[in-house]
Amino acid sequence: MLTPYHTNLKGKHTVLIVDDQYVNLKVLLDALQTFDYRVIAVKSGFEALEQIDQSGKIDLVILDLMMPGMSGYEVCQEIRKRYSLLELPVLMVTAAIQPQDKVAAFQAGANDYLPKPFDLEELRARIGSLLAMKDSLGRAIHLEVAFLQSQIKPHFLYNVLNSIVASSYTDVERSRKMIADLADYLRGSFRFSNLDERIVFAEEFRLIQTYVDIEQARFKNRIRFVYDIAESAYDLHIPPLVENAIRHGIGDRIEGGEVTMTVTESAGQWRFIVADDGIGIAPERLKTLLDRAETDERQGVGLLNINKRLKYEYGISLELESELGRGTKVTVCIPASPV
Repeated sequence: MLTPYHTNLKGKHTVLIVDDQYVNLKVLLDALQTFDYRVIAVKSGFEALEQIDQSGKIDLVILDLMMPGMSGYEVCQEIRKRYSLLELPVLMVTAAIQPQDKVAAFQAGANDYLPKPFDLEELRARIGSLLAMKDSLGRAIHLEVAFLQSQIKPHFLYNVLNSIVASSYTDVERSRKMIADLADYLRGSFRFSNLDERIVFAEEFRLIQTYVDIEQARFKNRIRFVYDIAESAYDLHIPPLVENAIRHGIGDRIEGGEVTMTVTESAGQWRFIVADDGIGIAPERLKTLLDRAETDERQGVGLLNINKRLKYEYGISLELESELGRGTKVTVCIPASPV
């Protein structure tokens, strides 16, 4: 059998099965054929990790414990370096039934354990439970990102309203425009469609542009926003992610500066790049910025949630580069073809 082997390319969930024995793979493939799953079958731990890194979104790994070259324990430990228990569930299957084997499997990061030979109905139930758990995480992430998308910082409102009041004495037209922009921005930020899994990028870009207009009005055009967007990108249906990156880039940049945004398609991916020429991020901070345990309420939460959403939706992590005194670049990659 050629590896990796794929079945049911339109299945709702993608399951990766890993076993060095063809007979065992065939049993799992036959069992999963009756389910609405896209199945990828490989015969080694090395191939499994390659699929996890390259195939985009994988929802569940069914992993044999005893394999030559790289054991199931080692594969599971590598998976846990990339994904949490909720982000990518792992079901261990093995003929070994000693208590210490079960303990070792859970210590390596497995979510569940099923001894061979297994009952097909029990297999179905175990898989269903793990996928339901992952789907629950997905719904929580959608809500969390929606909340962040609609979250308006009190100091942002306070500063904008102060700017409107100040302008009302000297430039009535400018004041009126800021009021209109703020109303549009609030309406867009609180839109119910934030709970949707996908929005048209043109809609999100209008929200981005309104936010930029408000900040430029506040800082008298000391902030520059430059963009280069492929025309076909405006029709993309994507998760609402990019506006948070723009907010991170502009922030309260009273000193001014430039934020650029480019959207291009290359090598089967859409690349959304937001870069600024600000103060940059210290290397030690950059290492922990996407780590929930290290991220505080003051900064980085938006980027953390963009990263969570990307990992859940596409199995791809956010790319973050920064240099002190030179600025920061955030890259969001999304497969050009739907996953």
